[in-house]
Amino acid sequence: MANQNQNQGNSNRGFASMDEDKQREIAAKGGRAAHESGNAHEFSSVEAREAGRKGGEAVSQDRQHMADIGREGGQNSRGGGNQGGRQQQQERGDGNNRGGQQR
Repeated sequence: MANQNQNQGNSNRGFASMDEDKQREIAAKGGRAAHESGNAHEFSSVEAREAGRKGGEAVSQDRQHMADIGREGGQNSRGGGNQGGRQQQQERGDGNNRGGQQR
């Protein structure tokens, strides 16, 4: 919420144009009102665990997505268990390549 008077020249109306303290005060009132009316829900650890499990299952059903993120992780690791990574290390000067000396 670091937009304190950053919209000079624009409208000085609305929530975003207020200073941080005023925004926080209004947001806190909304949170208290939601709890008082029973509309705010706080998850128990069991409910949170179940929601996370469901989300994980949904994401893992997309095989292409899982393959993509696995490939990206392998490419970002140092070497990644493949020869391509070892070659990249040597080209950068990492690993066993010591100034052109070969073993």
